[in-house]
Amino acid sequence: MLQQDSQIARYVHDFHAMPAEDISVLAYRSRAVSRPTDAEVQKLLRDSQTRNKAEGLTGVLVYERGAYFQWLEGPTEALGRVWSSIARDPRHHQITVLRDEPLIHRVFEGWDLRIASGVHVSVEAAITAMDSSSELLRRVVTEPRPIGDLSWEDLFATIVIPRLRQVHGREARPAVLKKSTHAIWHADPDSAAKLARQLIGSRYQAATRHVDSMLDQGANFNALYHEVFEPALRHLGNLWDENRCDEFGLNLGLARLQVQLRRVNAALPARHVCKPGYSVLLSSQPNEPHRVGLIMSSEAFDRHGWDVICKFPIDDRTLGELVHSQWFDVLKLSQSESVRRDSRLASLRATIDVARTASRNPSLIVMVDGRTFAERPQTYRAVHANAMSASVLEAVPIAERLIENSRSITSTCQVSVS
Repeated sequence: MLQQDSQIARYVHDFHAMPAEDISVLAYRSRAVSRPTDAEVQKLLRDSQTRNKAEGLTGVLVYERGAYFQWLEGPTEALGRVWSSIARDPRHHQITVLRDEPLIHRVFEGWDLRIASGVHVSVEAAITAMDSSSELLRRVVTEPRPIGDLSWEDLFATIVIPRLRQVHGREARPAVLKKSTHAIWHADPDSAAKLARQLIGSRYQAATRHVDSMLDQGANFNALYHEVFEPALRHLGNLWDENRCDEFGLNLGLARLQVQLRRVNAALPARHVCKPGYSVLLSSQPNEPHRVGLIMSSEAFDRHGWDVICKFPIDDRTLGELVHSQWFDVLKLSQSESVRRDSRLASLRATIDVARTASRNPSLIVMVDGRTFAERPQTYRAVHANAMSASVLEAVPIAERLIENSRSITSTCQVSVS
């Protein structure tokens, strides 16, 4: 007991001597859509290590016959950026977040990302260990052996002592924990559908309270757009499809959602990192009455430092005059995000052909979005567009990549000619 008491004292002393660092952890489990080969798993590991090193993240990946468990830790904002990418990765599904909270100290210091496998390092073993303590998780993945074989000293060091650290940490650094708790936020599964119902309801104030509640919980711009507002647009369309609201109710709900967007954009001001020097014309398809998705795109591009012009042309001729009046790198044409516009695809193709002919930029990149394209992604080819985006947050990196590819090809051609 005396030895254990001295161990407790040493751990508490060491903990209080540690410098404060605003870090968080995010752990999740998922399943591969199709069983990857060993080479594909190794490539995933290399890509993740490069990304994590750039973002200052550390952690471990456990892979077992198509099942994944990953523990990621590091600066809270960087963790949020990486998680946004992981959550949209089409190679896995059935994603379940197991841990999303502030972290007092790193568990896998110096590990950009390591992969753990073996007879005793299963996904379930890693999750069981994590539920006891992060130190036990580290012990399980670094010294593979059954959890039942751990001695009392092992359990004391990996479970009891970490709980003491946790208690002392709450008392010593409440401000740090409170700040980092607000940095990674995810919506409840029903938030988008709930908001859609409130937007068409007679008690609209409930929608405002709902959005304010999410802001108070620490909701960030990306999560609100991706997890609440965009799904709410589709839920509004579903309510209309199911005759639970008429066209007036649908348009009223869309107008009210736009008000909420403005409020959120004002509450979460943009932080431009740099100016890419790109320009985009955001336009609805001529005579498209639903424009909330376009407003959301405008905010997303503006937050990334683009020069943004947003217009609502009444016909193809007006759009042609717009793209001829000045240089645009990208033209993004939007259909309704709430209802399908399959019957208007032929006219959209004609609109795009007119815009390309009139454009001052001979390499104009044309992107499209809307519910039709979100549900049938390859349809963008039929309307002569370069790409589509299922989410306004995906549109910016897609557009930047297309511009870079186009400029690279142009530069190569110029070198070849000279």
